[in-house]
Amino acid sequence: MDLRDNVRINRTKMLDEAAINHRPAHFINTFCIFLIVFFIVNLAREVLVTIPTAFYLITDDRFWEAMGQYIAGEIDKSQFTLVLDELGQNMPWYVILVSVLSSGFMILGAIIYCTKFEKRTIASLGLRKKNTNIVLEYGIGVVIGVAMFYFTLLIANAIGAITVEFNPNMSWTIILFLIAFIIQGAGEEIFLRGYLMTSVARDYKISLALIFSSAVFSLIHASNAGVSLLAFANIFLFGVFEGIYVLKRGNIWGACAIHSMWNFVQGNIYGSSVSGMSSMPSIFICTSNPTMDSASGGAFGIEGGFATTIIVLVAIGILLLVPPKKSELPDYELNRNTFNDQDNFDGYHDYSNFSDYN
Repeated sequence: MDLRDNVRINRTKMLDEAAINHRPAHFINTFCIFLIVFFIVNLAREVLVTIPTAFYLITDDRFWEAMGQYIAGEIDKSQFTLVLDELGQNMPWYVILVSVLSSGFMILGAIIYCTKFEKRTIASLGLRKKNTNIVLEYGIGVVIGVAMFYFTLLIANAIGAITVEFNPNMSWTIILFLIAFIIQGAGEEIFLRGYLMTSVARDYKISLALIFSSAVFSLIHASNAGVSLLAFANIFLFGVFEGIYVLKRGNIWGACAIHSMWNFVQGNIYGSSVSGMSSMPSIFICTSNPTMDSASGGAFGIEGGFATTIIVLVAIGILLLVPPKKSELPDYELNRNTFNDQDNFDGYHDYSNFSDYN
């Protein structure tokens, strides 16, 4: 296998298995179904987060004071809304924790839809066991996720975009956020790469599936606090990196770990906002230079700055040079003489040896 074979993004058993018993679907149909599944999942998340949010509001004197003033006509609707906005920007840690944990609905949504309606296997979502050392795959992802953020932090700190200091008020609740981010990273990866990217790749080119799923990933974060055009682009690039990583490894375990560790180290180790989400317990406090938002990411967090752009682009370049995991490549990808044009592949091959994909 030469360098060109490494750079080339191969189809994997994961993608082929998703195509078993699948009838080709129009792109619009695939997207509309995804929107419906996403709406249901997001509704479930909102309902769950409403519970701690309501508790926070009814136990805060500022809410009742503003409510009384509004009812008495002392303040108008816009002023009352400003109070609510201020309360919303200072959510306690437990509300944010539940919000992160609610990503578990993305895992459930992807698994239920793909297995019950598309009749896919769990393995076709990237949750593979055969020929896969799950602990090793996840462990490698942990190292990569931590390293990527650490180098991003080094760049931002070196140019004076951020300063880092020890947090004397760190809390044991950091452990809870580690668990929450493990679920959150897995949720977004399984939903967007395991479900959406794979579903599109069954009927269309891998490049389209990769770009489209990454664009949707960016759009999901488009309304987050502090988002900018650069932050939007960085989220897209991170999605591309994660998609390529899944395709190179033939499973989703490592991508889940990278995503989870990036967010956890960013938010709970160094105290930076995570995609605009702040007020989390952390070991260090990361303070942004207000004159260098393009480098620090501003209110969005470090992942909204060009330090992240540099690291993710470098990571994509390195990843493209890494050879794919051979045990997850179908026979036609291993034999270049019998099949040498992935872009013309229509998604269907001989699946008589179905046991090879489990």
